[in-house]
Amino acid sequence: MPVAPTLSLVERGVQDTELMQFHGLSMHDVHYTRKLLEFETMLGHKWERKLRDRTYMEHLPKHVLPQRLAALVGLNAVLLKRYYAPDDSLLVAGHIATPQGRTCTDRWAAIDWVRYRPPFSEWEAETLLPRAYLTPRTVMALGACVSLSHAELESVREVTHSFFPSDHAVIRVTEAPHATTWLTVYKDWHHFGLRPSSAGFAMNFHATFEDASHLTIARQSDRTILLTMTLSSGLVVSISSDGSIQQEYANRTGHVSAPNQHETRRVVLGRGTVISSRTDGSQVIMYANGHVGKRASAADAFWTVDEGGSVYAIAAHAKKTPPPASVPIALEVDPESKAVIAHRGDGVVTVTHVNGSYLTQHADGTQMLGNGSNSHVIVRKEGYAEVSIDVDVNLTAQRHAEGMKIAVTKGGIRTRSVVRLDDGTTIEVDYDTRVIASVHGILRLRKPDGTIVIAQDNGLVEFRPRSLATSSYPRKAARDDEEEPDSSSGAYYFDCVNGSLRMSDHEHNHFDLTIGDGKHPPVLQVDLAGVVSPSDCANFGVDPIAANAVVNDPLQPFLLILQGDGTGVEVLRPMDVDDYLALERRDARIERVPSIAVGASNDNKLHVFTHGLGPFEPVAVADSSERAAILAAVKIPARASALLLQQLHNTVPLRPLAVSLVRRLREIVPLDAAQFQSMVDALSAWNAWAANRELTKDQYAVMDPRDEETRAQAHAMEKKIAAAYKATRARLKAERLKKRERERLAKLNSALEEAGHEPSAAMTTLKEVENEEDDEDDDDDDEAHYPGMHSDDSDADSRDDLDVNVDDEYELLLTAFSHADTESNGRLNRVQTRRALVHALGFGVSQADVNGAIETYSEAYDDTVTFEVFARILTFMKDNHEEEAKTPRAMPLARKLSPRMKHP
Repeated sequence: MPVAPTLSLVERGVQDTELMQFHGLSMHDVHYTRKLLEFETMLGHKWERKLRDRTYMEHLPKHVLPQRLAALVGLNAVLLKRYYAPDDSLLVAGHIATPQGRTCTDRWAAIDWVRYRPPFSEWEAETLLPRAYLTPRTVMALGACVSLSHAELESVREVTHSFFPSDHAVIRVTEAPHATTWLTVYKDWHHFGLRPSSAGFAMNFHATFEDASHLTIARQSDRTILLTMTLSSGLVVSISSDGSIQQEYANRTGHVSAPNQHETRRVVLGRGTVISSRTDGSQVIMYANGHVGKRASAADAFWTVDEGGSVYAIAAHAKKTPPPASVPIALEVDPESKAVIAHRGDGVVTVTHVNGSYLTQHADGTQMLGNGSNSHVIVRKEGYAEVSIDVDVNLTAQRHAEGMKIAVTKGGIRTRSVVRLDDGTTIEVDYDTRVIASVHGILRLRKPDGTIVIAQDNGLVEFRPRSLATSSYPRKAARDDEEEPDSSSGAYYFDCVNGSLRMSDHEHNHFDLTIGDGKHPPVLQVDLAGVVSPSDCANFGVDPIAANAVVNDPLQPFLLILQGDGTGVEVLRPMDVDDYLALERRDARIERVPSIAVGASNDNKLHVFTHGLGPFEPVAVADSSERAAILAAVKIPARASALLLQQLHNTVPLRPLAVSLVRRLREIVPLDAAQFQSMVDALSAWNAWAANRELTKDQYAVMDPRDEETRAQAHAMEKKIAAAYKATRARLKAERLKKRERERLAKLNSALEEAGHEPSAAMTTLKEVENEEDDEDDDDDDEAHYPGMHSDDSDADSRDDLDVNVDDEYELLLTAFSHADTESNGRLNRVQTRRALVHALGFGVSQADVNGAIETYSEAYDDTVTFEVFARILTFMKDNHEEEAKTPRAMPLARKLSPRMKHP
């Protein structure tokens, strides 16, 4: 995009105005369609007529546009750019081309892109380059290089094998000479794949989701697997398939959950017991029944306080030390709910309802809720994930894992516990006790957008995209005659033991990719639908069929329109709009505002969505009914509410701020076939008209066939002639002044003769003037022969010459008044009046005489002079001057000759 617009704002407006004369469409729709046509031209003929039907666009502010571009760069998309001059915008298309065989290989070497340290021979040749032919930028670039040799950079290279399933995902296998092989899948803005492992499986499964959370699945020391979920808040949740759940923060910086600053980590066990490790090295065990065990260090024994406040110890060496003092306890009954409230001195509050359900809150704010049968326990604390535990299933799983017999009625795949995160993510810990089961521990992660990740103890990980998510849980039972839906197509199956990926898309293309431990060359097998391999031809005894795979629906490009002010507009892909609308139906936090009509037409609409960032209510999972029953049964009594709301810092937690993300999608109705053809015809007609205008605008121009030197000589001669004309005009002007002086003296001498005086000096001057008449006649003859020398239309003529060359008295009067009226308001002040009088009379007058004349002849109180008053004053001054010439004695002032009152 150029620094300055190619066309100015005025030029762009002129072009729009010209184009509007050839059609009756909206210019916004015309520019939008023209930009889509430019995108189709940029992407090639394969995308012709495939982009102009996009109907949704989204405005990207200054802080969102860089994030969007960074996301496109993270997808390894090729960015194509083109400047659109009609509205000063930059068109950017992010495209990942889908090859014909759904696979391609790219090679990258650092030596091709990085300037290395040259050998001495090459360096010496570079120094011999003439600096006169090098720009300063090139000279600086010659000295820029990395401190590596050619051989060292030669080893920095990588080969990337890309695969393109029909679900618009991209699978990349990256191998390098001195690094392990990686496998990465880009799907629905999620990145997941296999990474090398230092212990346990050959490969670990890693996934980075769209909400910036990260998932890792690895092997533990025993035969179980460990799922680690890291949130953007810094909370790290580690869940083992044996049922233990650990939570901690990755950093000790200030977090929104201030009560957790004293705690390093906590582990939730099968019966709801919480083991909390503190920053001072102490440990606290919190039980669901209100018992609390504490020890100051790992070498000490636990002393436990029971529900009655008594202290006891189980370890034998603890009895050698004196026990702590008992804790006082206070009991009361809530008059409304009849619940028994026990408040101990160590800060533990227990509320037991009539139906047996209970609520226990420990001193650090940890709450434990359970039902009357004690079969389900819910553990929650501000800043940590909520854990819901099925005590019976957890006990059965523990007995089965130890090799003990269990009842057949308690067999099958059962959910031991469910972890609910604030962002809506749920993690289920399942256990399969069936005899035919090949694996027992199962971890199931569900994201709010419908993405599901299933991990098993044997290292198999299944990644199910949100396009395979079902609307109901559990899945409804199908009829006997109903076809079972295909749940494997579109899912990604990873084997962490062998380091492989198997995937079959909906078009029955099969991908089998194996990278092993990442230290050996990968084995990549692709079986495309519609392609018969040579081995299949040999097995079935048929001739090879020359048929290539057909890509019906390639990856859609990303279209961005960037403005000069840092903002932009994205023309959304249809699949992105469909995914977001499906998420809006799934997520209750997303609220859709009624559509707003844009412009005069009701076709274009603005859809506004508000996405609240508060706690997300997860989808219904295995323990939903039991959890809802516990939350409904356990109510906080009025007397215990103040105690239960207290936290470790003895303050009531503030109400979280309501933060919402607003997304505005503008729906545009594209031009139909008739309107599109009208626009194309209008553009053609306008271009033809503009081209014809360029051809005919100089048809009446006079071209000078002379060369540059001849034109320069002619220009110099014109200057000399103009100087001669100017000198001649100056001479003629002096002669006219002499003539006027001669006439004036003649009149003066005539007056003196009539009065009986001698002409004296005046007569002498008159005779001298008469002697010059002969020369003047000769000059008049010259003027008759050279009339062009007296032309007042010459560019070299001055304004003063024009003022003097006025013969008509009225014209002289008008010229003098207009020159003095510099403000062009039709009135003169005192100074301007004197200037105009001197201009018209040809002799000087005093300011006092002018002021007196203004007071006499002016009809306004502001002493301004109109043209009529100026004419009167000029006539008076001229007559007064003539009288003075006849009678040398002093003349009285004008105000004394004709005194009169000014008109109101």
